[in-house]
Amino acid sequence: MAVGRSPPNRAAVGRADLLRLLGAAGEAGLAAMADLAGFEWRPAAAPPPQRQRAPEDLPAAGPVAAAVSPGAVTGVTLYRVTAWESIPRSTAVGERPAWWHQARRLPPGTPRAVGPFTPAPEPLLPWRRLWPFLRAALGQTRDDRAVDLERMVELAARGQVPRRLPRRRHQHWAPAARVILDFSPYLEPFHADLAALIRPLTRLRGPLGLQVLATTEGPAGPFIERLDARRFRTLPSVRRWDAQHPVLVVGDFGCYADPDRRAAWGALGAQLRRAGVRPVALLPCPPRYWDPDLTRAYRPFTWDRRHRLPARIGTPRAAPAVPANPAEDPGARRLLDLLAPAIRVEPALLRALRHRLGAPGMDVGAEAAAWFHADLEHRAGAAEWSDRDRWEARRAAFGGYPVAERRLAGHLLLEHHRHLPGSVGAAETVNLGQLLGADAGADLRELVADAAAYRAATLRTLEETGDPDQARRLRQYAGRLGERQPADAWQDDRQAALWVQAHRDDLLAGTCALPPGLKLSAVDWVLADAARPRVWTLIQQGEALVLMLNPPLFDALGPGADPGIDPADPIPASPLAYLRQTETPVQYAPLDERQRQSSAPPGVQGRIPLTGAGIILHAYDAVLTIEPLTKPAWAQAIGRDGSGLYVDLAQGEGTRRLRWVSPGEALGLETAMEIRDLPIPRAAFWDEPDYRDWRHGELARPGWAQRIGRDEHGLWAEFVFKGITQRMRWVWPGEFTMGSPDNEPERSDDERQHQVLLTRGLWLADTACTQALWEAVMGENPSRFKGAERPVEQVDWEQVQAFIARLNAAVPGLGLRLPTESEWEYGCRAGTATPFSFGETITTDQVNYDGDFPYGDGPKGIDRSQTVEVKALPCNAWGLYQMHGNVWEWCQDWYGDYPEGTTIDPPGAPGVWRVLRGGSWAGEARYLRSAFRDHVVPGFRFPLAGFRLALGPSGRPAEPGSGEAEPGERGAGLTPWSGVGQVLRGAWRKVLKR
Repeated sequence: MAVGRSPPNRAAVGRADLLRLLGAAGEAGLAAMADLAGFEWRPAAAPPPQRQRAPEDLPAAGPVAAAVSPGAVTGVTLYRVTAWESIPRSTAVGERPAWWHQARRLPPGTPRAVGPFTPAPEPLLPWRRLWPFLRAALGQTRDDRAVDLERMVELAARGQVPRRLPRRRHQHWAPAARVILDFSPYLEPFHADLAALIRPLTRLRGPLGLQVLATTEGPAGPFIERLDARRFRTLPSVRRWDAQHPVLVVGDFGCYADPDRRAAWGALGAQLRRAGVRPVALLPCPPRYWDPDLTRAYRPFTWDRRHRLPARIGTPRAAPAVPANPAEDPGARRLLDLLAPAIRVEPALLRALRHRLGAPGMDVGAEAAAWFHADLEHRAGAAEWSDRDRWEARRAAFGGYPVAERRLAGHLLLEHHRHLPGSVGAAETVNLGQLLGADAGADLRELVADAAAYRAATLRTLEETGDPDQARRLRQYAGRLGERQPADAWQDDRQAALWVQAHRDDLLAGTCALPPGLKLSAVDWVLADAARPRVWTLIQQGEALVLMLNPPLFDALGPGADPGIDPADPIPASPLAYLRQTETPVQYAPLDERQRQSSAPPGVQGRIPLTGAGIILHAYDAVLTIEPLTKPAWAQAIGRDGSGLYVDLAQGEGTRRLRWVSPGEALGLETAMEIRDLPIPRAAFWDEPDYRDWRHGELARPGWAQRIGRDEHGLWAEFVFKGITQRMRWVWPGEFTMGSPDNEPERSDDERQHQVLLTRGLWLADTACTQALWEAVMGENPSRFKGAERPVEQVDWEQVQAFIARLNAAVPGLGLRLPTESEWEYGCRAGTATPFSFGETITTDQVNYDGDFPYGDGPKGIDRSQTVEVKALPCNAWGLYQMHGNVWEWCQDWYGDYPEGTTIDPPGAPGVWRVLRGGSWAGEARYLRSAFRDHVVPGFRFPLAGFRLALGPSGRPAEPGSGEAEPGERGAGLTPWSGVGQVLRGAWRKVLKR
């Protein structure tokens, strides 16, 4: 392959010449001649090697068989479903809620369009306070014939003799004057104020000699001159200025938004000063925004009720050295936050709110800064929110203001928008109700109810109307509604249902995106039969997700797979989960930006892009969390195939495969009917053979069980021996942190935290073994505290093994054993990370222990001084009773130090002591923590020890290798006390004293 290297005469030789050389001289000749042509010869890149596939993983024949590459995948981000949250549904498929049946249809012609009438803004300053200033600005002072007696008395008191008699001076209108009004777009909220000046000023002063000029483009012109109430003319510019004629300029001089306009007004001021005119400026702008250069050319004064205008033109307020930035005005921020419920904002509403707020900074500058803020977009004399995210931020800030201010803003909003159609008013009323919540008054709550009724009536009218024109207007209204509403506004079912009904056809065609925040699962009853859910497979194909209608893709993406999956893609298409979904759009959002929600139709045409942080996906009846996975340090390889994501572990001379199993219901067609609707609560890596057994129902209907069932804690199964029933609880595979954190009070040094993966589920007895079951198997009862439903105690580990062997031989199919230490703690914690499964502490109402020794700040309790029945106290979240207290429980494995890092199905370390867990009735609360561990020699008959049965896919933990003693000989040569921990010693002494 020849690659250009920029020769001096590059334009003379191109790739077309290379093709000619290739045809004439062949590839060998081309390599020799490339340098002469100004190119560098490089061999073509070798094609990527084909991945090898194990024979058992080969896909079935089909159109997309080539897409399945079960080998390890490198350079590709693999994703998995890590959480599944069910969505409760209030109605059945196609069933309408009660409020829909109670709604009445709207009369024809609604909703009407927004009318031209808008409320007039309140004046910036009452006329009684404004006209004296205008007379001073456009007038002149003249002497009268009358003697100024006050001045004469003042001079006489000083002993001064005037050379001439002082005359009284009066303010008069100048015979000629000019008023320049700036109607630039930057002063849009003040246009009505500017226009309102002309008529009363003309009536007060008289039109003779008064020239009123208006400009929209600045002082360079052109100007529109008002001749009278009906006649106007255009002047290109104004060049002649008379020093005897005062000039009043009304505008902002570009102080709010335009530095270029400031320069133009500065040039006009300099021109006037050269002509001997010192113009007066009336600015709807506070001094903090003034440009200091303009104050030298004009005499500026602020036009606002919060600033006093002088009756005589004196020295105006000084401008700051650096003008403030309107974008950072705190008053504007307050105004916009309080107007968060509004769909549209008019200048009149903005000013009314400013005038009634007593907060500091509520001057005309705050009003202008709010109007010109980037959060607002101006349309035909009104403003709407320009960005949904910014509006969301305003709505979030709304609740931080005093209740009185929020209610004031709400009432002003409703009052100023009475002229708007009910469609807009209803939307704003709903917003107010959501944002005020319990702070809304009775009158507002009544309006919210009316708005809800209006929405329901609009929806029913749209569904049932036979008037095409009315239907068109209602759909247009619903479309505008979608553009105006923030995400949390769609929690209103009436509003969401109205939008869905208006966009029904587009939704079903997959050409319409749902507004962010609208949960289709709450209102898909609007779509009736089209919204009936079916089972879909969520597939990762490359860096995107695809929803494909079942049949599912277990073992291979073979016949029946969606043809949109590209078989030439080197990345295998792989199922992530099975979910219920209608043929309407599915919603998703990045995990790190959940408010940025998007939607896509199911099927190949609606690919869902994956992000580095993962996504959250809203399906018909569940919310799925989908996150990326990098190869764990403990894994040999990672990949995915037609059955999903997997990792391979090194095991002996071979490997063991773990399959990532997503949470949620097992909905695949190959899944046994008994477990089709049984949800897997936690995502985890499962041992692949166990996973396939589970999928085929072999673990859900064990052969040894006389009865199986489900309750609020999960799946259970029971076996019966000589009339004694033992219930077993299914404990799902999972990952947890074993041990205790360094800051857990009263922890021990042997509780180092580490991650444990239990890839094989197990059946764990819901109670400790009862005396009734022990006696039925062994024919005797060694317990001190007698009772059929009390736990058996005073049994050593080896006696327990003998009991298990007899029971397994008597009940066909049983493979009972003791739980490993990691399995015991996993079941004890039941998904918690606190010291106890009940929380940070325990009480004797929950656990049987010595209540004189509570844990941490826990209360003292009773000391029962004996065991209680195995179900006398509450169970944990997984339905397991008294994992804390009552009796210590033997574990299967040997006691030893915890390993570092992540361990997978740990069998325990070789040793001479067996592990005991859980504490007892005679122990202090600290010894009952989930992480606490103690040990004793297996042949020691400890009076506080009992046990709990387990069975399941996990095999018997491996015993230490051949250089060590056999299990029955482990305790040989040791005294009974040499293998007993200090905790057990102290507890036994307590027993002996009693």
